Amino acid sequence: MSDQYAGRVQAKLIRSGLEVAETTYRDGQTVDVHIHDRPLLVLVVSGLMQEHAGGRSVECRPGTALVHPPGEPHAHRFGNQGSRCLVLEFRSTWYNRLQVAGDLIPERPEVALNETVTSTGRLLHREFRRGEAAHAAALDGLALALLAAVTRKEEPCPDRRPEFLDRVLEKLHADVASDVGLASLAEAAGVSAEHLSRTFREHMDCTVGEYVRRLRVERARRALESGDESLSRLALRLGFYDQPHFTRTFKAHVGCPPGEYRRRSSGSDC
Repeated sequence: MSDQYAGRVQAKLIRSGLEVAETTYRDGQTVDVHIHDRPLLVLVVSGLMQEHAGGRSVECRPGTALVHPPGEPHAHRFGNQGSRCLVLEFRSTWYNRLQVAGDLIPERPEVALNETVTSTGRLLHREFRRGEAAHAAALDGLALALLAAVTRKEEPCPDRRPEFLDRVLEKLHADVASDVGLASLAEAAGVSAEHLSRTFREHMDCTVGEYVRRLRVERARRALESGDESLSRLALRLGFYDQPHFTRTFKAHVGCPPGEYRRRSSGSDC
């Protein structure tokens, strides 16, 4: 991906057909007319970007998302204070793995800026910044949700939680230590990965990956309050990569590291 862009790649993740890169651009930098071999989704994280495509020019401020179909000419100009973008490249293997239709990609560039796009983009950027600790299901689900938010009209959300979501929650609670992928969860629920991702966020107010992390932390809290299992053993049993990963995640959710929480589990604040 880095050789396709004039921007400087600050960080990059590649996961089974989905490549995500955070790129920065110099003050006033321009990118001449070019095309891409694969569909891209660009999220403007900071600064301004002017998009020239399809005979129109659109100014994109932070929170704006753009979808570029392959082979469509476009050009960019960035703001005088520099810009930062999150760029997602989609390969056919990603669509096949998640069992979703590639027709999510429009025939012409699409640009969107609304509450759903901005909030989903913010969650995606935050998950990406976790680096290798990013949850695969969370990245997949947020990428699908953002793609759908840009290219499709939002569908009304019924108040009643669908039955298939209860089955997914039951599966997550039954095997909290497993890094269950979005595709396998969707298959078990009998729906598409895109529909599962969107519905999960609508009803649970978080992504699948975030829900799993919260669940693991809650299980860890109970174990720390009632037993003396070593932190390294507890981390592996609950599905964390290692003890440092467990400590970072626990502290981010609870406010103190697990060792301190165990010592102060009498109920006082961390």
